[in-house]
Amino acid sequence: MATWRTDCTFITNEGLALIAKLALGDKQLELTRSAFGSGRVPEAMLARQTALTDEVKNLVFTDKRVVDNSTVIQTQLTNEGVTAQTNINQLGYFANDPDKGEILYLITQCDQDTADKLPAYADTPTVLSYSIQLFHENGVQINATVDLAGYVNNMRFNEYKAEVTETLNNYVLKTGTLNLNTVEFSMASSKVLPVSAETLPNIIGKITKYLHDWERSYLMTLPASGWAGSAGSGWTQRIRVSGIDNTTDEYKFYRTIPDDVNTPALAKTYKKSAGFVDEMYPVNVSGTVYVEAKCWNKVPTVNLVFTLEGR
Repeated sequence: MATWRTDCTFITNEGLALIAKLALGDKQLELTRSAFGSGRVPEAMLARQTALTDEVKNLVFTDKRVVDNSTVIQTQLTNEGVTAQTNINQLGYFANDPDKGEILYLITQCDQDTADKLPAYADTPTVLSYSIQLFHENGVQINATVDLAGYVNNMRFNEYKAEVTETLNNYVLKTGTLNLNTVEFSMASSKVLPVSAETLPNIIGKITKYLHDWERSYLMTLPASGWAGSAGSGWTQRIRVSGIDNTTDEYKFYRTIPDDVNTPALAKTYKKSAGFVDEMYPVNVSGTVYVEAKCWNKVPTVNLVFTLEGR
């Protein structure tokens, strides 16, 4: 795991000039993006950098919080599009200079030989999270556009998890008795869990089991030869998946990279074909429940593997 030190973290010379400039104006620092570099420079040169050394890929801003006289910025990095293992030696935060345009505002470099390794996407799909705390200088406020599309950071997830746990605990404890009568625990209109005449430990155990059952995962394969349809009406394929036995549950589907997709070329073809699948949902056909996949525009040419998550 990389070691990042404050004495190897610098607001660049251009960044300091920008702070001085903003302190005389509207005092709004606009962070435009974050990225990482695979190269390194001597520590004495970091503040003079105007670009990352061997910049590789952008990170996504996933959270921004003001804490006292500072702003905590959280980012996430995926290895989608990365074809060979890469070292993450430098992280950079870029800002908009009203006169120069985008500049490298802040740079940090990890200790020698401690860099995080970002693997090739075809080897291991990976998501890494980084956060940095920026203290406000001369009253300058910091702004960054947070893009939550497709991302949830650990901080937000843990907060939501704690909130749900507290809500469930309060629901049970506020009944004021260990023996509930004609009480129901409900997560959705179609998901009702009876907990009548139960002791408190049994209720908590039942709710815990119910929550685990409520988030289920299924692996399914869509063979290339299984599609039926045409360009006018789209293509469909139905698969019987053990454990999916009704059409009222909600599901999300995710592309899964199988082991035999082991080269960049195969990964590119696989991801392209997987992107043709537009919808996936359970259907009841003559009393038997199937998962139906739908492609509206193009039909996949390779066997596809998907993970379905039930809610």
